[in-house]
Amino acid sequence: MGKRKNQSPGHKGDNKKKRILISSEENTPVKATIPKIKKESSWLDIDDEDIIDVKREVDMELSEDEYLDDDSFCKRSSESDSEDGDEEPEDGVSLDGLEAEDEDDLMKDPVIITDTTYQEDNDDEDEGESGDERSHGPNKCCSNSKADSTLTDIKALEQKLFKDNGFFECQCPLSEPPVNWVKMPFSQKLDSVTEGQNAFEWMIKGMSVSDFLTQMYGKKCVHIKRSNQYYYESFFSTDSFMKMLDNNTCEFGKNINFSTYVDGVCKTPNGKGRVTSSDAKKALKSKMSIQCINPQSFNQNIWYLCDILQEYFQCFVGANNHIAPSGSSGFSSHRDEIDGFILQLGGRTFWKVWAPSDADSMFPIYPSENFNESQMKSRKPVFSGWLNEGDLLYLPRGYIYQAKPDDTHQSHHVTITVARQHTYIDMYRKIVPTVIETMASNFPLFRQNIPVNFMSQFGVADVNESDENAIKKNVANLITTASTTFGILCKDYIDSAFDQMGKDYMIQALPPKLTKSEKKHSVFNEKEAGIAPFVLTLKSEIRLIRRHTQRLLFDPHGGSYIIHRMNNPRTFDSLLEQTICVPNDFCSLYEEIARVYPEYVTAEKVLSIAQVSKQSGLAFIQNLYNHGLILIIEKF
Repeated sequence: MGKRKNQSPGHKGDNKKKRILISSEENTPVKATIPKIKKESSWLDIDDEDIIDVKREVDMELSEDEYLDDDSFCKRSSESDSEDGDEEPEDGVSLDGLEAEDEDDLMKDPVIITDTTYQEDNDDEDEGESGDERSHGPNKCCSNSKADSTLTDIKALEQKLFKDNGFFECQCPLSEPPVNWVKMPFSQKLDSVTEGQNAFEWMIKGMSVSDFLTQMYGKKCVHIKRSNQYYYESFFSTDSFMKMLDNNTCEFGKNINFSTYVDGVCKTPNGKGRVTSSDAKKALKSKMSIQCINPQSFNQNIWYLCDILQEYFQCFVGANNHIAPSGSSGFSSHRDEIDGFILQLGGRTFWKVWAPSDADSMFPIYPSENFNESQMKSRKPVFSGWLNEGDLLYLPRGYIYQAKPDDTHQSHHVTITVARQHTYIDMYRKIVPTVIETMASNFPLFRQNIPVNFMSQFGVADVNESDENAIKKNVANLITTASTTFGILCKDYIDSAFDQMGKDYMIQALPPKLTKSEKKHSVFNEKEAGIAPFVLTLKSEIRLIRRHTQRLLFDPHGGSYIIHRMNNPRTFDSLLEQTICVPNDFCSLYEEIARVYPEYVTAEKVLSIAQVSKQSGLAFIQNLYNHGLILIIEKF
């Protein structure tokens, strides 16, 4: 399906984007207009040097010139082709520095790796190869020097990322008063993304946000030492934790864990049912540590910080807090599948942090089991020191860590967690099933039967009975064509894949913690008063409540809807979609409202720009207001 044209006359000069959609339902057939592959000869006769010419159809709503400008790797010029299929550099052109430029280019625009055409093995080399030296990896017919070179480039980039790992420490001499959380200090009626950035700037005070994101995020462990031990004092104290237990139903195993760590063994001697402050105090006296895995579900300050950071990171932001009695053994070394910001609220803790041991250990998708002391004995930590009250420690995903409280003081910290299941791999998992289904639906070429007697010619085990190079070559060429098609389609589905990531976020995210002003100017004012929603007029000045509290999405069947997080639970009990149907004619109306955010605009003006009828358009805006997505500057 081609992307819907932007009908808003106020944006006629905008580049039109193709709207190609991914189904979130399993086994849902996908019908889409896709690139056609123009073959110069039958695939059975393709030569090694032949290449694929890709052409875009008109109903993709993107011209061939525009597409080729964006996807120049698909463009073929017969005038520039040499007999060898490669163009030699001109005499006098220096090749110095090209390797470094290639590495930088690859970092900026990582390409999809595709198999290349088959090249016959050198018989002389095969004769000298012993059985022990034979490769038991992918079949040789699907590899050549170009593919090997691409993989080498990827590994070089990974090594470059690996070299960026390490530790950074900075001193924050500022002495600022504790934040008054009752006033929700970062909510200043600005763009919600800006407010989230301001909250993040407060959290990592001592380092600029831009420096952190470009030099540290996902790369280095960071210790911010503060001279102000009271910096986080008002955020969440141990007394606040005890009150949280008494005022809410927090259960063993579900919300609270008691733990001990003795002689390298971690145990969780949990009770059953609800946890009270009396239970927690007894556990601390018995030298047990206490962990709450979701304090944002019960504490207003933690909920507020996590919610406002969600607008900036645009992923679920969670938290956990850990209280360890003095003289206890802390917890065993392990690594997480998230990035963690550890705010030391009280006491102090001695931390050991180890960077990934090699490139393959970077950016794990799943958490690890606990490591024992013998496993860590030979490894040198990148950080070994005290995290004092008011300090922050940033742990990138994949860093192993261990902590032990002071012998004389109880320790309490909160960890703010980001980027769980928020990787490129997670995004590609959204693309692959739909791309495969699209190839199956639209390319009969890839629905052909595989060769008869294939098990005699292919397989990892070296028991092949025949060596029919012609068939292997044909199969390799078909795989090359399929790989190229797959790569093209993946690029076409990128926008929709990110939409699916946004959809997952809307389902998982915390609901917004509204300010008094947001409640007053939204439908929540009427809900709290138990009266009917305010009725909008054409003169009503409106804006979205937040930039990323909702998202307009399109399904593969031509429908459109808004998914939002206004009514999401703060607990993990029920994660359901909250949606509002959007008639196709009103998509441009919503887009115009989103485009002017955070400014207010009259309903009459936005209806005029979107060229929507006043009566039906105003009814649509009223529906958005009734669901809590719209603020009105003044109710009159």
